[in-house]
Amino acid sequence: MGSSVSREGKTILGPEQALRTLRFEGQGARLEERTSVLVWNIQKQKAHGFAEAFQRLALGRQLLLLQEVHLSGAAEFLTDSGHGYEMAASFAYPDGSSTGVAIGSTAVPNQVKLGITEDVEPVVGTPKAFLMAEYNLPAPGQRLLAATIHGINRADWKSHGAFERQLDNLVEQLETHQGPMILAGDFNTQNKKKNAYLEAAVERLRLVPVVFDPDIRTVSKLTRHPLDHAFVRGLRVEDPVCWSGGSDHVALTFSVLVETS
Repeated sequence: MGSSVSREGKTILGPEQALRTLRFEGQGARLEERTSVLVWNIQKQKAHGFAEAFQRLALGRQLLLLQEVHLSGAAEFLTDSGHGYEMAASFAYPDGSSTGVAIGSTAVPNQVKLGITEDVEPVVGTPKAFLMAEYNLPAPGQRLLAATIHGINRADWKSHGAFERQLDNLVEQLETHQGPMILAGDFNTQNKKKNAYLEAAVERLRLVPVVFDPDIRTVSKLTRHPLDHAFVRGLRVEDPVCWSGGSDHVALTFSVLVETS
C-alpha cells in the first residue's frame, strides 16, 4: 500500500514509508538480564506535566512501548531519554511531522516489523499501527520479541471486524517467534467482544497478562473496560505498577526476567 491523502490533509503512509528510526550512540548490542519496561499512550505529548512525567518514568528502563507518539523536529523528549527508537508512523501531517507507535530501547534491535491498518477511523479518517522489534538477550542465541499496538477504535459504521483484522495481522507476525515475548499497548478494548477476541489471541500465542494491583489502568468512559494491557511469555514479571499523570492514559511499568527451566 502506498501513501494516500486523508482528511484535513493528513497523509496515510504505507508500510514501506512508515518506519522511522532514531539511533542513540549509547545503545548496546543486547538487553540486560533484567529488563525494565514502560508502556504508555502519551497523547501526542500534549498533556500538562508530560515532559517531567516521561523523564521520571523512562529513567533506568530498557524498553519503552509507546502509543500516540508525535514525532516532529521538536521531539527532544525522545532524543534526551537515552534510548534509540523505532517508530511506525500511521500518518503524517502537512508540516511533515507524524504520529504512530514507537519502541524505545537501550539496545539496537536485530530486526523490526510493522503493520498499518487498511481500515481507518470514521471521523478523522486515519489508520492505526503496530510495531515489533527483536532484541538479543545475554544468553547466547536467546532473543526477546517486543511488540506494541494502538488498537483501532472502529472502522466505518457499515464495516465490521476492523479490530479483529488488525489483531489477526499482528498475531500472524508474532507466531513466527518462538522465544520470550512482550506484547503491550493501548488495545482500545472498549467492549466485551473486543476483550474476548484479545483473550483468544493471547492464548493462541501462549501469553499471560501482567497483573497490576492496585489496578488503575485507563478504562472506557462508557463501559469501564480497561484499554491498556501488557502480556508476556517465557518471562517472570516483577514490580508491576500503574502511574497517573502526564497523559490521558495511565502509564504501566514492570520488569521482566527470562524464565529458566
